[in-house]
Amino acid sequence: MLWTLAFWKGAAERSIKTFAATLAGLIAGDGIGIVDVDWGSAAGVAALATTVTLLIAIGNADFVAGDSQIK
Repeated sequence: MLWTLAFWKGAAERSIKTFAATLAGLIAGDGIGIVDVDWGSAAGVAALATTVTLLIAIGNADFVAGDSQIK
């Protein structure tokens, strides 16, 4: 299942959502204006979260690919 288009579509969707949610959480949680955000650090943390999400997806490729036979 790891080398199917369905897997990579699912993994990409989850990774993009993780990146966006992490970045938004860091910006909002910092309590400062958007101009004052340390974008390098925020992007680094979001990238790390995205990497973890992708590794989890690889570890559970059948689920990510949408295999309805998983029980």
